[in-house]
Amino acid sequence: MHGGHASESPILSNTDVFVYQPLSISKKQIRLIRISGSGDGPIECLIRHVDLDATTQKWPTYRALSYTWGPATPSFEILINGKTKQVRQNLYNFLRILQRSQACHDELWIDQLCIDQETVTEKNQQVMMLSGIYSSASEVIVWLGLLDSENDTTMRYLVKHSRGTYNPSGMYGSLESPSDWSNIQPAVQRFFAIDYWERLWIVQELLLA
Repeated sequence: MHGGHASESPILSNTDVFVYQPLSISKKQIRLIRISGSGDGPIECLIRHVDLDATTQKWPTYRALSYTWGPATPSFEILINGKTKQVRQNLYNFLRILQRSQACHDELWIDQLCIDQETVTEKNQQVMMLSGIYSSASEVIVWLGLLDSENDTTMRYLVKHSRGTYNPSGMYGSLESPSDWSNIQPAVQRFFAIDYWERLWIVQELLLA
């Protein structure tokens, strides 16, 4: 998934800061979030705890996000359960475009929001669940960030010419050897140089998707 220019963060008047309620130690739990706002207004989300059935390991229906966190600054405010929370710009851009387009009404699992990043014990416990979180998602959304016009055109080109088959050379999704490959190759190389492809977790997330 990619998008165009995201608007600036609206000024939020609510000064109450969102505080995570601890996940249960005795139960296997995750948090899920969904967009509740609309349009270009403040980004509003609702978050809830979900108990995973210890016997059947039945998971709820949700989508997981694969993305890069990006730099810690600048940060932007969103609302979670009516309280403010700071998020990094790349995630803010994703949430802004998602709310504006109303493209997804499903619940989402996003590590930056669904894990209390200030609690080391919880982070460690949730990291151990990552394989189950991504493999049990109904869909994994790949957010490449806001792409410039060249990278956007390149991605559309790759999607158009991909056969979606396994290539023994190590690429998932081979190309149909288009006649203009020599012209597009430099743009493809620049496309795969964006930050997303340098993430250590990307292989695991995409293989589990």
